[in-house]
Amino acid sequence: MINTLYFLLLFAQAKDIHFPKQENINTIQIAILDSSNHFNWNRFDTLQIPNDKSSQFSIYINRIIGKPKPLHAFWDFYLDSTHLKFKVLSDSLLGIFPKKPYRMKFVSEYRSLERQEHLLKMGRSKLPISLHNFGFALDVGIYRGRKYLKRGNIYSKMGVKAKEIGLFWGGDFVGFPDPGHIQYFSNSAQFIQQFPWIGFEFLKYQPMFESNYESAVEMGKMNFFQDTNDLIQILKTTFPELKYLSKYAISLPENSDLRNWIQREKKDNTLSIIYHPIEQWVYIQKGLQGYTWKVSN
Repeated sequence: MINTLYFLLLFAQAKDIHFPKQENINTIQIAILDSSNHFNWNRFDTLQIPNDKSSQFSIYINRIIGKPKPLHAFWDFYLDSTHLKFKVLSDSLLGIFPKKPYRMKFVSEYRSLERQEHLLKMGRSKLPISLHNFGFALDVGIYRGRKYLKRGNIYSKMGVKAKEIGLFWGGDFVGFPDPGHIQYFSNSAQFIQQFPWIGFEFLKYQPMFESNYESAVEMGKMNFFQDTNDLIQILKTTFPELKYLSKYAISLPENSDLRNWIQREKKDNTLSIIYHPIEQWVYIQKGLQGYTWKVSN
Protein backbone atom coordinates (compact mmCIF):
# COMPACT_ATOMS: atom_id res chain seq x y z
CA MET A 1 0.00 0.00 0.00
CA ILE A 2 1.26 3.44 -0.83
CA ASN A 3 1.46 5.26 2.47
CA THR A 4 4.55 7.44 2.62
CA LEU A 5 5.00 11.18 2.30
CA TYR A 6 7.53 10.63 -0.46
CA PHE A 7 5.08 8.74 -2.65
CA LEU A 8 2.37 11.34 -2.06
CA LEU A 9 4.73 14.09 -3.14
CA LEU A 10 5.46 12.12 -6.32
CA PHE A 11 1.72 11.84 -6.92
CA ALA A 12 1.31 15.61 -6.62
CA GLN A 13 4.18 16.28 -9.00
CA ALA A 14 2.87 13.76 -11.54
CA LYS A 15 -0.54 15.48 -11.58
CA ASP A 16 0.74 19.05 -11.50
CA ILE A 17 0.03 19.63 -15.19
CA HIS A 18 -3.72 19.49 -14.41
CA PHE A 19 -3.51 22.66 -12.35
CA PRO A 20 -3.21 26.29 -13.45
CA LYS A 21 0.33 27.59 -13.25
CA GLN A 22 0.90 28.61 -9.63
CA GLU A 23 3.92 30.70 -8.76
CA ASN A 24 5.60 30.82 -5.37
CA ILE A 25 4.17 27.84 -3.53
CA ASN A 26 5.39 28.57 0.00
CA THR A 27 3.65 25.83 1.99
CA ILE A 28 3.18 22.12 1.49
CA GLN A 29 0.86 20.24 3.81
CA ILE A 30 0.36 16.50 3.61
CA ALA A 31 -2.29 14.64 5.62
CA ILE A 32 -3.00 10.96 6.02
CA LEU A 33 -6.50 10.19 7.30
CA ASP A 34 -6.96 7.38 9.80
CA SER A 35 -9.98 5.14 10.31
CA SER A 36 -11.69 7.90 12.32
CA ASN A 37 -11.08 10.44 9.54
CA HIS A 38 -8.61 12.25 11.73
CA PHE A 39 -6.14 14.38 9.72
CA ASN A 40 -2.54 13.56 10.61
CA TRP A 41 -0.67 16.55 9.18
CA ASN A 42 2.90 17.07 8.07
CA ARG A 43 3.62 20.69 7.14
CA PHE A 44 6.57 22.31 5.40
CA ASP A 45 7.01 25.98 4.60
CA THR A 46 9.72 28.43 3.60
CA LEU A 47 10.84 28.74 7.22
CA GLN A 48 10.95 25.00 7.89
CA ILE A 49 12.28 23.35 4.75
CA PRO A 50 14.13 20.07 5.40
CA ASN A 51 17.62 20.39 3.96
CA ASP A 52 19.07 16.92 3.62
CA LYS A 53 20.77 16.42 0.24
CA SER A 54 20.85 12.67 0.79
CA SER A 55 17.03 12.54 0.93
CA GLN A 56 14.94 12.63 -2.22
CA PHE A 57 11.95 13.83 -0.22
CA SER A 58 13.90 16.74 1.21
CA ILE A 59 15.23 17.71 -2.22
CA TYR A 60 11.77 17.58 -3.80
CA ILE A 61 10.27 19.71 -1.00
CA ASN A 62 13.04 22.27 -1.57
CA ARG A 63 12.37 22.18 -5.30
CA ILE A 64 8.69 23.04 -4.86
CA ILE A 65 8.87 25.70 -2.14
CA GLY A 66 12.42 26.94 -2.51
CA LYS A 67 13.11 30.54 -3.47
CA PRO A 68 12.64 31.25 -7.20
CA LYS A 69 15.84 30.60 -9.13
CA PRO A 70 16.91 28.88 -12.37
CA LEU A 71 16.01 25.20 -12.47
CA HIS A 72 19.60 24.01 -12.70
CA ALA A 73 20.47 25.88 -9.49
CA PHE A 74 18.35 23.42 -7.50
CA TRP A 75 20.34 20.51 -8.93
CA ASP A 76 23.92 21.76 -9.34
CA PHE A 77 25.03 19.89 -6.20
CA TYR A 78 23.91 16.66 -7.89
CA LEU A 79 25.20 17.41 -11.38
CA ASP A 80 28.30 19.57 -11.06
CA SER A 81 30.94 16.87 -11.58
CA THR A 82 29.29 15.92 -14.87
CA HIS A 83 28.89 19.58 -15.82
CA LEU A 84 32.67 19.79 -15.60
CA LYS A 85 33.06 16.85 -18.00
CA PHE A 86 30.71 18.53 -20.47
CA LYS A 87 32.63 21.78 -20.23
CA VAL A 88 35.93 20.01 -20.92
CA LEU A 89 34.47 18.39 -24.04
CA SER A 90 32.75 21.53 -25.32
CA ASP A 91 35.89 23.61 -24.76
CA SER A 92 37.83 20.95 -26.63
CA LEU A 93 35.44 21.33 -29.56
CA LEU A 94 36.13 25.07 -29.65
CA GLY A 95 39.84 24.25 -29.74
CA ILE A 96 39.70 21.90 -32.72
CA PHE A 97 36.95 23.46 -34.83
CA PRO A 98 36.54 25.42 -36.99
CA LYS A 99 39.51 26.60 -39.01
CA LYS A 100 39.88 30.07 -40.46
CA PRO A 101 38.03 31.91 -41.95
CA TYR A 102 35.33 30.42 -39.70
CA ARG A 103 34.84 30.92 -36.01
CA MET A 104 32.38 29.37 -33.60
CA LYS A 105 30.83 30.34 -30.31
CA PHE A 106 28.20 28.93 -27.98
CA VAL A 107 25.10 31.11 -28.03
CA SER A 108 22.80 29.28 -25.60
CA GLU A 109 23.70 27.14 -22.62
CA TYR A 110 21.53 27.29 -19.50
CA ARG A 111 17.91 27.97 -20.40
CA SER A 112 15.06 28.93 -18.09
CA LEU A 113 11.81 26.98 -18.05
CA GLU A 114 10.05 30.18 -19.10
CA ARG A 115 12.26 30.39 -22.18
CA GLN A 116 11.70 26.71 -22.90
CA GLU A 117 7.93 27.22 -22.71
CA HIS A 118 8.18 30.17 -25.10
CA LEU A 119 10.18 28.14 -27.63
CA LEU A 120 7.64 25.32 -27.37
CA LYS A 121 4.77 27.70 -28.10
CA MET A 122 6.68 29.21 -31.03
CA GLY A 123 7.31 25.75 -32.53
CA ARG A 124 11.07 26.14 -32.13
CA SER A 125 11.24 23.24 -29.68
CA LYS A 126 9.26 20.04 -29.29
CA LEU A 127 9.97 19.71 -25.59
CA PRO A 128 8.49 21.34 -22.46
CA ILE A 129 11.74 20.58 -20.63
CA SER A 130 15.16 19.84 -22.11
CA LEU A 131 18.83 19.24 -21.39
CA HIS A 132 19.33 23.00 -21.84
CA ASN A 133 17.44 23.55 -18.59
CA PHE A 134 20.09 21.56 -16.72
CA GLY A 135 23.19 22.85 -18.50
CA PHE A 136 23.87 19.77 -20.64
CA ALA A 137 23.17 21.21 -24.08
CA LEU A 138 24.61 24.06 -26.12
CA ASP A 139 23.44 25.90 -29.19
CA VAL A 140 26.26 26.67 -31.59
CA GLY A 141 26.74 29.69 -33.82
CA ILE A 142 29.24 29.51 -36.68
CA TYR A 143 30.43 32.70 -38.35
CA ARG A 144 32.42 33.58 -41.44
CA GLY A 145 33.96 36.87 -40.55
CA ARG A 146 31.09 38.78 -38.95
CA LYS A 147 28.40 36.92 -40.85
CA TYR A 148 26.37 34.40 -38.88
CA LEU A 149 25.75 31.22 -40.88
CA LYS A 150 22.28 29.84 -40.14
CA ARG A 151 22.89 26.62 -42.00
CA GLY A 152 25.28 24.86 -44.33
CA ASN A 153 27.67 21.94 -44.59
CA ILE A 154 29.94 23.59 -42.02
CA TYR A 155 27.50 22.48 -39.31
CA SER A 156 27.75 18.88 -40.49
CA LYS A 157 31.52 19.11 -40.22
CA MET A 158 31.12 20.50 -36.70
CA GLY A 159 28.82 17.57 -35.87
CA VAL A 160 31.44 15.07 -37.02
CA LYS A 161 34.06 16.66 -34.75
CA ALA A 162 31.61 16.81 -31.82
CA LYS A 163 30.84 13.12 -32.12
CA GLU A 164 34.53 12.24 -32.41
CA ILE A 165 35.15 13.63 -28.92
CA GLY A 166 32.07 11.98 -27.39
CA LEU A 167 29.32 14.56 -27.70
CA PHE A 168 25.94 14.12 -29.37
CA TRP A 169 24.97 16.27 -32.36
CA GLY A 170 21.51 17.68 -32.94
CA GLY A 171 21.78 17.11 -36.68
CA ASP A 172 21.23 13.41 -35.96
CA PHE A 173 17.90 14.02 -34.23
CA VAL A 174 15.16 12.03 -35.97
CA GLY A 175 12.11 14.06 -36.94
CA PHE A 176 13.39 17.39 -35.63
CA PRO A 177 17.08 17.77 -36.64
CA ASP A 178 18.93 20.68 -35.06
CA PRO A 179 22.38 20.99 -36.67
CA GLY A 180 23.37 23.93 -34.48
CA HIS A 181 23.08 21.92 -31.27
CA ILE A 182 25.32 19.65 -29.20
CA GLN A 183 24.62 17.85 -25.92
CA TYR A 184 26.27 15.61 -23.38
CA PHE A 185 23.62 12.87 -23.22
CA SER A 186 22.02 11.05 -26.14
CA ASN A 187 18.57 12.00 -24.84
CA SER A 188 16.64 12.82 -21.67
CA ALA A 189 16.10 9.14 -20.89
CA GLN A 190 19.85 8.55 -20.66
CA PHE A 191 20.13 11.65 -18.47
CA ILE A 192 17.50 10.34 -16.03
CA GLN A 193 19.04 6.87 -16.11
CA GLN A 194 22.31 8.35 -14.87
CA PHE A 195 20.65 10.80 -12.47
CA PRO A 196 17.35 9.18 -11.39
CA TRP A 197 16.33 11.89 -8.92
CA ILE A 198 16.18 14.43 -11.75
CA GLY A 199 13.25 12.49 -13.22
CA PHE A 200 11.05 14.34 -10.71
CA GLU A 201 11.26 17.41 -12.96
CA PHE A 202 9.89 15.47 -15.93
CA LEU A 203 6.96 13.81 -14.15
CA LYS A 204 4.51 16.67 -14.59
CA TYR A 205 4.99 16.48 -18.36
CA GLN A 206 4.54 12.72 -18.66
CA PRO A 207 0.90 13.00 -19.84
CA MET A 208 2.11 15.29 -22.63
CA PHE A 209 4.86 12.85 -23.60
CA GLU A 210 2.37 9.97 -23.66
CA SER A 211 -0.16 11.93 -25.70
CA ASN A 212 2.50 12.89 -28.26
CA TYR A 213 3.68 9.31 -28.57
CA GLU A 214 0.15 7.92 -28.89
CA SER A 215 -0.55 10.43 -31.68
CA ALA A 216 2.65 9.39 -33.42
CA VAL A 217 1.65 5.71 -33.25
CA GLU A 218 -1.76 6.50 -34.73
CA MET A 219 -0.07 8.29 -37.64
CA GLY A 220 2.52 5.55 -38.10
CA LYS A 221 5.33 7.92 -37.13
CA MET A 222 6.48 6.23 -33.94
CA ASN A 223 10.04 5.98 -35.31
CA PHE A 224 10.25 9.77 -35.08
CA PHE A 225 9.32 9.64 -31.41
CA GLN A 226 11.59 6.88 -30.12
CA ASP A 227 13.30 9.29 -27.72
CA THR A 228 9.88 10.20 -26.33
CA ASN A 229 9.03 6.55 -25.79
CA ASP A 230 12.43 5.99 -24.14
CA LEU A 231 11.63 8.87 -21.78
CA ILE A 232 8.18 7.48 -20.91
CA GLN A 233 9.66 4.06 -20.14
CA ILE A 234 12.50 5.40 -17.96
CA LEU A 235 10.02 7.46 -15.92
CA LYS A 236 7.91 4.35 -15.35
CA THR A 237 11.01 2.42 -14.31
CA THR A 238 12.35 5.19 -12.07
CA PHE A 239 9.02 5.88 -10.35
CA PRO A 240 7.13 2.55 -10.32
CA GLU A 241 4.96 3.85 -7.44
CA LEU A 242 2.96 5.93 -9.90
CA LYS A 243 1.30 2.83 -11.33
CA TYR A 244 -0.86 2.82 -8.19
CA LEU A 245 -2.41 6.18 -9.11
CA SER A 246 -5.37 6.35 -11.50
CA LYS A 247 -4.72 8.01 -14.84
CA TYR A 248 -7.83 10.16 -14.63
CA ALA A 249 -9.33 12.17 -11.79
CA ILE A 250 -12.42 10.80 -10.05
CA SER A 251 -15.42 12.50 -8.45
CA LEU A 252 -14.93 14.06 -5.04
CA PRO A 253 -15.42 11.30 -2.43
CA GLU A 254 -18.55 11.28 -0.28
CA ASN A 255 -16.44 12.09 2.74
CA SER A 256 -17.91 14.87 4.87
CA ASP A 257 -14.63 15.55 6.68
CA LEU A 258 -12.83 16.13 3.40
CA ARG A 259 -15.63 18.30 2.05
CA ASN A 260 -15.72 20.39 5.22
CA TRP A 261 -11.95 20.81 5.10
CA ILE A 262 -12.14 21.99 1.47
CA GLN A 263 -14.72 24.63 2.36
CA ARG A 264 -12.57 25.95 5.20
CA GLU A 265 -9.03 25.65 3.95
CA LYS A 266 -8.64 26.87 0.37
CA LYS A 267 -5.45 28.94 0.32
CA ASP A 268 -3.35 30.61 -2.31
CA ASN A 269 0.32 29.57 -2.50
CA THR A 270 -0.31 26.25 -0.74
CA LEU A 271 -0.02 22.68 -2.02
CA SER A 272 -2.22 20.31 0.00
CA ILE A 273 -2.16 16.52 -0.34
CA ILE A 274 -4.71 14.44 1.58
CA TYR A 275 -4.58 10.66 1.45
CA HIS A 276 -7.16 8.18 2.74
CA PRO A 277 -5.56 4.71 2.69
CA ILE A 278 -8.79 2.97 3.73
CA GLU A 279 -11.03 4.59 1.12
CA GLN A 280 -8.09 4.56 -1.31
CA TRP A 281 -8.07 8.05 -2.74
CA VAL A 282 -5.76 11.02 -2.72
CA TYR A 283 -6.99 14.61 -2.93
CA ILE A 284 -4.52 17.18 -4.25
CA GLN A 285 -5.19 20.89 -4.00
CA LYS A 286 -2.94 23.56 -5.44
CA GLY A 287 -3.98 27.05 -4.55
CA LEU A 288 -7.78 27.18 -4.92
CA GLN A 289 -8.24 24.18 -7.23
CA GLY A 290 -8.34 20.51 -6.28
CA TYR A 291 -8.82 17.06 -7.80
CA THR A 292 -9.13 13.50 -6.51
CA TRP A 293 -7.45 10.37 -7.84
CA LYS A 294 -7.97 6.72 -7.04
CA VAL A 295 -5.07 4.89 -5.36
CA SER A 296 -4.95 1.10 -5.73
CA ASN A 297 -2.88 -1.68 -4.18
